[in-house]
Amino acid sequence: MKKLLAQLAVASALAITAATAVTVGHAAAEDSDAGLASITLVHGVPDLLVDVYVNGGPPIEDISFTTVATVPGEKGKNTVSIRAANAPANSAALLTRSFYLRKNQSKTVVAHLSSSGSPKLTVYANDQSPLTAGTARLTVRHTAEAPAVDVVVNNATTLVADLTNPDQAKADVPADTYLVDVRAAGTSTAVLDDASVTLDPGANTIVYAIGSLSGGSFTVAVQVLPVRPF
Repeated sequence: MKKLLAQLAVASALAITAATAVTVGHAAAEDSDAGLASITLVHGVPDLLVDVYVNGGPPIEDISFTTVATVPGEKGKNTVSIRAANAPANSAALLTRSFYLRKNQSKTVVAHLSSSGSPKLTVYANDQSPLTAGTARLTVRHTAEAPAVDVVVNNATTLVADLTNPDQAKADVPADTYLVDVRAAGTSTAVLDDASVTLDPGANTIVYAIGSLSGGSFTVAVQVLPVRPF
């Protein structure tokens, strides 16, 4: 239980840092079920400007580090490909990944660094199950070139969250305000210090640790996904 609470505290602390949020229009297929599913794209590779192709459509151009963009997906197979900005559409993709969506399902595709610093794409299914009144859902995803995280809660209690790239943790918690101090595991180096964090009810706040801690680009991207009430 302490391990889970630590992971939740990490997500709460990281969520206060704003990321660039973009909603991008993208043509859906003629299938009447197409467009009801959604794909969120998170760019977590520093120092790389890219064009993103979704299902062979026109590119989403000049996407920069920390950008979060949501586009309609298609029921069935979907493919996301990433090329360097302004590269020809028929050139080899830097990264590509295919995955499946059900009707109304939400998935996130994250371009990020592995724990060893290699670029990769990871696909996550987003939890859209109902929330009770007064409850918030908190999800944290470790997609940074960084170690696990230690958390000090309310300046008093130290909890160790064994959350490593590309793992995630989630739970439904009371909507409330939390005070946390996030540090690189085993060090006194604060990633975020004494952060007051408010989690709103009725939403899944999804936080992505991105970039490189050793390279100085460690930061977060935030996706807020409304969920259905009971």
